[in-house]
Amino acid sequence: MPLKCLRGEDEVFAFDFENESAWKALREANATERNLRMPCCGAAVVLRTSSLGTRHFAHARRGPCTTAPETSEHLLAKRKVIEGIRRTEWTAKTEQEGTTPEGERWRADVLATRGKGRVAIEVQWSRQEGDETFRRQSRYDDAGVRGLWLFRQHDFPVSEMIPAFRLVFDDKSNSFSVLLPSPTYNPRLVKAKDRDEPRYWSQRVGLEDFAEGVVSGRLRFLPVLNRTLPLDVFVTPATCRRCGAETKLVTRLVFAVSRTMPGHPDIPASLQSLGELIDGPERVESWLPPSLLKRQGIGALRVRQSGLDVENRKSYLSNGCVKCDAMQARWFEDRLEAEEEFALSVDVVFDALLAFHLPHIDHIVSRWWFDERK
Repeated sequence: MPLKCLRGEDEVFAFDFENESAWKALREANATERNLRMPCCGAAVVLRTSSLGTRHFAHARRGPCTTAPETSEHLLAKRKVIEGIRRTEWTAKTEQEGTTPEGERWRADVLATRGKGRVAIEVQWSRQEGDETFRRQSRYDDAGVRGLWLFRQHDFPVSEMIPAFRLVFDDKSNSFSVLLPSPTYNPRLVKAKDRDEPRYWSQRVGLEDFAEGVVSGRLRFLPVLNRTLPLDVFVTPATCRRCGAETKLVTRLVFAVSRTMPGHPDIPASLQSLGELIDGPERVESWLPPSLLKRQGIGALRVRQSGLDVENRKSYLSNGCVKCDAMQARWFEDRLEAEEEFALSVDVVFDALLAFHLPHIDHIVSRWWFDERK
């Protein structure tokens, strides 16, 4: 049940007939001329409308053709992808074929083109194993085509090489949504019974909007790299053990990505993790100079030595007293019960060193993000 048939050498697309009268006229012309043929086998064509209202072509007689029929959902999803792409300057066609330089054939559900650019969008409504996805994606790469996958199944690979997302259908509204995996998503650990848990999906985008954004540059991998992001600083009150002054300790730092990139998870950090970077202490001092912190009642952040035993002293990035600059104990050692509060926010550049060397954030930054702003 394709959306495309042939009239001689010309392609005819069902979605180009926008109203019922045009579709009826094509049906009547074909009944007289019998010049429409199926692209898979050359068989005669009949015009039909699926149970979900999608106009499509079908074999007049099935005969020996082995091409598997498509579900109504698959047909509708392809049509919605076409509609989204056609909002842009890109051209979109269904059931397009090509070959790699080595002669391997490929066939895209939807192929978007603009100049030399080519993007194949695959609606994978039946289950497909990861090895087969990798093989088909490699074939697109060899052909110079960017491939993107929309899976009905909940478990699929997530990587920069294979842009893959979940496609869900609402049968009440006859509409599709694309779900982007969240930092907690792991295809090997998500059980089928839990596949709809909100914690596994960071964004939900209508299929037409998603298709439009894909070819408009709004789908990005590792989008935080080299962007200016707000760094939120959280503190707890404390009393300096040396001078008795009231001071504040920086307990937590958060790169508040979601404020500039809606739908992207925020990235937590700590003085310990930042202090272990090659230039971490220098970075923190440039982001949060002592003069800025002092205005908020917060002591300077710098490397200090801990311990009375000279031979066993350790140096690490630490809080100081706002009055006497005495080193304050690491917050997680004696301030776990203290009340935390937001203190201030500064803008910093999230560069490659932060993106790849802060502990435990690979699962956050190595993700796809869709910019829903138009």
